[in-house]
Amino acid sequence: MSDTGPLISLESLPTGFRWIRSILDRLIIPPTVLDEVAHPYEGRQAFLEEAGLRRPIEVRRPETRSKADPGSGWHVLDEGEQEAISLARELEYPLLIEETAGRRVAKSLGCEVSGIAGLIDRARQDDFLSFAEATEMWRILLKKNRISESLYQSLVQNE
Repeated sequence: MSDTGPLISLESLPTGFRWIRSILDRLIIPPTVLDEVAHPYEGRQAFLEEAGLRRPIEVRRPETRSKADPGSGWHVLDEGEQEAISLARELEYPLLIEETAGRRVAKSLGCEVSGIAGLIDRARQDDFLSFAEATEMWRILLKKNRISESLYQSLVQNE
């Protein structure tokens, strides 16, 4: 399950989409997320073709929109984040989400969350990536402003 941010992070990595296809059987996203990530392209199909994601991506609308406590920050989330969180809750799947407010709300609703940096770390721990490969991916994410310096430092010091 993914929100828009992780897909943008994957797009910033030279082999990001190929890499995600190699570690995930499928990736579920709501139609709003697909529209958001496909915006710079000439439509949904153009994005899916260029990214090579037609097969592993399943586009699915949540059956119901989750409701959150008014103090949770739900109201500041965009439609894509709300749909991704709702779908993750509905299917009981982990959620790839990077925005701080979205992560906070998703966690408050019981979702397991990660960003692309965390997914890279998990792949490294499971020996799908070497530490050098993971570090290079994190370095690129840092350079492209997709992760913070403090997150980068905590990840590279874990070895």
